Amino acid sequence: MGRFNQIESLTNQLASLLQQNETQKTDNKQLQSQFDEEKSAHIRSQSRIETLNEEMDKKDKTLIETLASLNEAQKVSARLEGQLLQYQQSTNNKKND
Repeated sequence: MGRFNQIESLTNQLASLLQQNETQKTDNKQLQSQFDEEKSAHIRSQSRIETLNEEMDKKDKTLIETLASLNEAQKVSARLEGQLLQYQQSTNNKKND
């Protein structure tokens, strides 16, 4: 009887260990699935960041070009103002003569 009890106890332990192993396999599959989803989300995020950086670089370039054009327009405006003042002064001088 003692040997039978030992075999039965070992059989029960083995069944318990096999059940634990199956549970761990299931948990592992779920964790792997979650990991894969997180990894995919990370890759998508990285791609979006790269796209946004590219868009920002384009907008920065456009802004720099716009600022350069504005600077040039301000120079032209200042030149025209100077010419207008000279014209007005010469017109006033001719009236006074």
